[in-house]
Amino acid sequence: MPREKDTADTVVVGFVGGLIAAGITGGIAALWPSLKNAAGEPLATLICGVVIVCGIALFVSYKRYFDLLGCGDEPLGSYERTQYEKLRANLANGGMPAKLYSDRLVRFLNGVDRFFGDRAEQTLLPHAFGLKAAAPLWTAPALDRCLLLALAYPIVSIYVMWAASGHVGPAEHALKLAAGLPLWRRALGISMDIVALLALRKGMSLRGWKSVLWLGAALISVVAPVTFAASSIGAATVAVVCMVAFAAAADFTNITPGTGVVGVTLAIPCTVGGMVVGSHVAVGLGISVSAMFFCFILIALSQYRLSLSLMAFFAVMFALSFGAARFLSIQTDWPLLGPVVLFLGLLTLLNAPFDWISLGLTRALLRRGIELGGWWAYALALVDAILATIVVAALAIAMILGVNFFAAMERLGHSKPTLMVAALLNGIEKAPSAPEFWWVYALLLSTMLPSLANLVIGGACFVRGVPGFPAFLLRYIPEQRSVSRLNRNGVALALSGQWLVGGLLGVAAQFVLVWFILGNAMPMAGVGLLDLARWIDAHS
Repeated sequence: MPREKDTADTVVVGFVGGLIAAGITGGIAALWPSLKNAAGEPLATLICGVVIVCGIALFVSYKRYFDLLGCGDEPLGSYERTQYEKLRANLANGGMPAKLYSDRLVRFLNGVDRFFGDRAEQTLLPHAFGLKAAAPLWTAPALDRCLLLALAYPIVSIYVMWAASGHVGPAEHALKLAAGLPLWRRALGISMDIVALLALRKGMSLRGWKSVLWLGAALISVVAPVTFAASSIGAATVAVVCMVAFAAAADFTNITPGTGVVGVTLAIPCTVGGMVVGSHVAVGLGISVSAMFFCFILIALSQYRLSLSLMAFFAVMFALSFGAARFLSIQTDWPLLGPVVLFLGLLTLLNAPFDWISLGLTRALLRRGIELGGWWAYALALVDAILATIVVAALAIAMILGVNFFAAMERLGHSKPTLMVAALLNGIEKAPSAPEFWWVYALLLSTMLPSLANLVIGGACFVRGVPGFPAFLLRYIPEQRSVSRLNRNGVALALSGQWLVGGLLGVAAQFVLVWFILGNAMPMAGVGLLDLARWIDAHS
């Protein structure tokens, strides 16, 4: 009997998944011509990719709720029955979105603290914004993790945008992504890399020969796009960097100090060294060996005091980035090396502190909102989103100053600058949606990710708390038994749809605030972001 029940449930879930897939496919096919004409093929492809990801998220959420709604008959005290009872309790409190939001924020912030592995006694300004209880906000372990994320996030973003558009600009050139590949080859490359990450995760959770087999499958999945789809060496490079970052961040409860410092220290100089080994063996090996030696010093220093390790890291890596622009730009290989040093080196170093600042602001404001209770959490979430937009403007200024100084060092080395800020700003003004500028938006968006996650949670909780709807769903969820199979599909779809719609509302709220502040409020005050960027470019 249990086997028949499991088989029937599998058929039902598969049928619903097929309907979702068919609906998304049919909708994309019907709207593709209009979307392509209105937004252009690259942007239309990216939008369709986002829709597909939302569809996958909807199905995964639906399946989770479908399985959970069938756990009402499990023994009292079992994990499944406890989760079922928690769902009923959440719905019973669903008419109070502010309380639900606070509960979700507590869980979210606890997860963030585990990920960054920091403590309140390590932080700067532990009582920022009037916090009564000290909390980890701006800590050395958080900055270390932000370094790792600042390296991996832009690489993944540029890779995904290349897969959607096929365009190869300065950022894609830095990753050695191939130009002119058809969509199916780019899609195959990114699909195989996703398989590699999943295989890596599975391999890290096993032991013995099974672990070796899964890790081997991950390696094959990285090499396959290059060998069979001619995806480019860049695809393998991206996958390896992602796998290293994933492996470093896999165990949230066992954080190794200096993970970000060591990862970036190895990734950037060793990449540069590997590229010049072919024509300048001594230079390439020297860079790689020096990087590893510096890495071992940082490992030892990070075990003693991570803050000192981070200060040493930023000082040395900034010096190496600008020094490379000054002294290596005379080499004939500089057009190959310059983009790597700029995009994987300098911009990573500039991004990480701003991501760290934005993360601390989000943690402080969310915790203060929880302490104040009621609707304060929502109000401070909007304050957080506004401050994140200001941090974005500050990051744009820092990037302009850094890139201009990098270009000045290149000119001293009698080399053509890798990136011209003036030309970039003119291109953005003429064609803001062009694929060659997507990498700029991706870098700036990284500082908004903490506040964006906050608004997504807030939007989902707000939709979950629509008056009357939770009570309506609760009528179909019995207290002492599972939801009937006849009602389970509808309730599961309604619950998962609430989170999807609420999450989309949160994303929309963030972009509306960005549009209002950067596109309207600043110009009304006589300070447009592009005008400000041009002024800084002209005077730097």
